[in-house]
Amino acid sequence: MKRVNGQFVDDGVAAPRSGFVLTGRHNGHTGGLLETTEGSWIAADTLVFAERRDDPAGYAASGKKWIDVSIKKQLLVAWEGKRAAFGTLISSGRGGMADPESTTATVRGTFYIRAKHVSGTMDGTQGEDSYELHDVPFIQYFHEGYALHGAFWHDEFGKPRSHGCVNLAPADAAWIFEWTDPVVPPEWHGAVNAEGGTLVWVHG
Repeated sequence: MKRVNGQFVDDGVAAPRSGFVLTGRHNGHTGGLLETTEGSWIAADTLVFAERRDDPAGYAASGKKWIDVSIKKQLLVAWEGKRAAFGTLISSGRGGMADPESTTATVRGTFYIRAKHVSGTMDGTQGEDSYELHDVPFIQYFHEGYALHGAFWHDEFGKPRSHGCVNLAPADAAWIFEWTDPVVPPEWHGAVNAEGGTLVWVHG
C-alpha cells in the first residue's frame, strides 16, 4: 500500500518471497501496516522478520561472517558481524524440532562449513523414503551429512521439506556459496577446511 494525503491506497501485490527493509514506522496498530524504506506499507502478518542477534560463538561481536538458520521461521540470514548481508527462506528437515537422530529434523547447534562442492550426488536410505539426487548444486557440509545446498526439485521454501539438510533456492545457494569460507578457487570443483570455515548456527 501507499500513503497518499494521510490515507492508505492499495497499489498492488508484492511478489512472493520479496525482501524489504523496514523504517520502524507503523500505522499505530499492533500487527498492522509497517513502512518499508521504499515508501510502501506492508501488512505485518504477511512478513517473516529477521532480528539482529548475537551468535553463541561471538562472531557477531567480533565482526566475522556467520550464518543464522532458524528452523521455526524457516529463515536463513548471512551476517557480517551485526550487519545483515543476505536473507532468504529455506526448507529444513521435515522433522521440524524433533530429534535428528530418529527423524528427518535438521541438526541444531553451532557448526562450521568444512567442505564445499560446486555440485554432487546426495543420497540416503531411510526405508521407503530412500532418495538419490544427482547434480545437487552448491553443497556446503557443516556437520557430517548435513549441508546447505540448492534444491531445484521443489519451490516450497519457507516450509520444512528436506531429509535434514537446509534447502535453498539455487540462486540463493549460489550467493551463499560464493560468500562463505572456505573459498573455492576459479576452475576448482570444491574446497575443504578441516579446521572449519564460516560459522553456521542452527536453532529453533
